[in-house]
Amino acid sequence: MPVDQYENNFTRIADELGRKANLVVHKTVARIHAEADASFAKVKHGALYHGHRASAPGEAPAIDTGNLLNSGYHKMTGPTEGEVGFGAEYAVYLEMGSVRMAPRPFLGPAVERVWPEFVKAMEQIP
Repeated sequence: MPVDQYENNFTRIADELGRKANLVVHKTVARIHAEADASFAKVKHGALYHGHRASAPGEAPAIDTGNLLNSGYHKMTGPTEGEVGFGAEYAVYLEMGSVRMAPRPFLGPAVERVWPEFVKAMEQIP
């Protein structure tokens, strides 16, 4: 078989692998975003303020105004790279905590829940 035919075959295979990896990453960032969003609606065990039940330390934030929830996004940033984030200016303080508040993580736990699915899907790419 001439060398050109091998090169063409490798190019085709590499392109196909890239397309499949792109699809896995795209589905994964969407799934992480959905998992984070769903965590906001779970039952909370924090203090009650004017009829609003806050989250307890370690729980995902409770929905109050919906600003955090509505600031969420996911997007592809490259052929096999994606991003999930929350644009509310206080999102990082909820996720990581501050000197006055224990963390209310939502994005890290979402990644941890989805990670095994991502790894399995990537391993199944022929």
